[in-house]
Amino acid sequence: ANNMIAAAEKKIDAVYAKKQLNQFIPVFSDPLKQAVKRGVKARLIAQGSIDDPDYKGMLTQIMKKYLPNSPNIEVRSAEDAMSHSLVVDHKEALSETSLENEYLTRNPSLWTNNKGFVALISLNFESVWAVSQKP
Repeated sequence: ANNMIAAAEKKIDAVYAKKQLNQFIPVFSDPLKQAVKRGVKARLIAQGSIDDPDYKGMLTQIMKKYLPNSPNIEVRSAEDAMSHSLVVDHKEALSETSLENEYLTRNPSLWTNNKGFVALISLNFESVWAVSQKP
């Protein structure tokens, strides 16, 4: 994931459970900052309830601490997401093959640059983004 984000040219799309997104932002904040400086846009979706006030506060703190002044990064919440994934420039994708563990690095994942699979994962992201809400 680190190399994918570092190589991004136009867009980064990621959807993860709330706890995983709270890990994703600090772990990948440096390559995300560099990508944003290059003009890359990032859309992040946290799977979970938008009505959780503790989560809203925690996400705000994490963004302020690790990605302050990042207008190219948009974060939303969605109740349901069929999968957790990272897509970069519609060229490559990393998709978790299991959602059993709440820790970002402990679920097995599949990386691909196959156009067909990347398109399917991107389509899933777009469908979740369409129904997501700003926290």
